Amino acid sequence: VVIFMSDNGGLATSEGHPTTNLPLRAGKGWLYEGGIREPMIIKWPGEIQAGKKVDRLVSVIDLLPTLSAMAGIPCETEHMLDGISVKNSILEEEVDWEDRFLLNYWRGRVSIRSQKYRLDPAGGLYDMEADRGQKNDLSEELPELKKHMEAAAVDYQKQIDLELPK
Repeated sequence: VVIFMSDNGGLATSEGHPTTNLPLRAGKGWLYEGGIREPMIIKWPGEIQAGKKVDRLVSVIDLLPTLSAMAGIPCETEHMLDGISVKNSILEEEVDWEDRFLLNYWRGRVSIRSQKYRLDPAGGLYDMEADRGQKNDLSEELPELKKHMEAAAVDYQKQIDLELPK
């Protein structure tokens, strides 16, 4: 199994932008889609169909449970893992999966993403399927969703504060 991933979005600096993540907003060091979204390519000859595209939201936290499942090795840990195995999404034509929140933490700020929506650290809510550039804030149109995502972000922040060294 060969995996290729990048490290966050392309570089964006105050001196100029040597890379572009358009149509995504921002770049490396920012909690917008352009700073978080990464390409991932997996090659597993004889198992993964060439050209297979998975539209499911996946994160680096899913690598351990996914690779364990692919290798047929039980993934037993002392602490619960944040990630899930996406083996079935990679190998099969899985259409239905449970939506979940993926949270990103950077320098005391949190951004949260579901399959369809992103809540940025400033409180903007965006439909990532229709608005990848995060230009149309839907906070007023979807206040209950925003409230739900904010609560998840607060819970995550509390967990991070407990686990990170002081």
